[in-house]
Amino acid sequence: MTSRQSISAIGTYRIITLVVIMGALICCFLPVTATARNLVIGSISDNPVKEIRKHIPLARYLAGHLADEGITGADVYIGKTISDIADAIKSGEIDLFVDSSLVVQAVHLQSHCSTQIRRWKKGHASYHSVLFTRSGHDLEKLSDLRGHNIAFDEPSSTSGYLLPRAIIENAGLTLKKLPSPGQSATSERLTTYYDFSDHDENTLAWVLYGRMDAGAMSNIKLERLTAGQIDKVKIFHKSPDIPHHLLCVNDQITAAMKNKIIALLKDMSNISRGRKILKKYENTKKFDDIPEDQQKLLQHFLHGQAAQRPAP
Repeated sequence: MTSRQSISAIGTYRIITLVVIMGALICCFLPVTATARNLVIGSISDNPVKEIRKHIPLARYLAGHLADEGITGADVYIGKTISDIADAIKSGEIDLFVDSSLVVQAVHLQSHCSTQIRRWKKGHASYHSVLFTRSGHDLEKLSDLRGHNIAFDEPSSTSGYLLPRAIIENAGLTLKKLPSPGQSATSERLTTYYDFSDHDENTLAWVLYGRMDAGAMSNIKLERLTAGQIDKVKIFHKSPDIPHHLLCVNDQITAAMKNKIIALLKDMSNISRGRKILKKYENTKKFDDIPEDQQKLLQHFLHGQAAQRPAP
């Protein structure tokens, strides 16, 4: 090797070594960031387009404050059932889930979603279920449901199914689903039959027109649907108040990110841009902590749901 070739080789080696050292130094001083991904809010619906439009502004607002957690965008995951959402939470596809109280509790039972805060949906902090019949019917109290039938909303409704069902069964009544829509319930006088109407409006119509003896929904919805005509129905039982809506956070995300999300949500009502997003988010007033008395009530229903689950 000539002296010129030797000097060239030594120079090249030195340059490569310097580049490697500089690269190592840069890596040492750069902050370690999480893998870039979207923040995902989950919801149950049979209308994905409508549901995505509803939740995406909130998801984007939160994502915009979580860049240091590796969040670069926002998305909405739509499931059709409670099990769909629970599975998606367990697999890490969903970060946040928003729904009525007992639906969130049911998801919590099947997944990792224990951190929860209250959402004042449509300006209401709390609500309760009412069991009602049409005026003039002989139903006067909960125990009178034996030998009669009742219309529920849908399986994923807190006020229209999960809560009233829990109340009825806690009272010692036996519930059975009607084998076919509109079937008579007179075959077993000690049994209360039920059917799903798939909408509160249908529940009210079924009761008023005699298809079913009783119905269940939230006090807020019944007051709205019977505006000016409340005398057409008779309420024979009310549940305790529970949070109108809840938001739960996937337990698998970091504590720092979880705490930041909760803080952001609680602070939205104090910020002009946050209030605008809340207003469009079904007129949500704010997010806050669940009152202690309602936490205890939710725990009671949670234990009841757990007891009813079949063994694996």
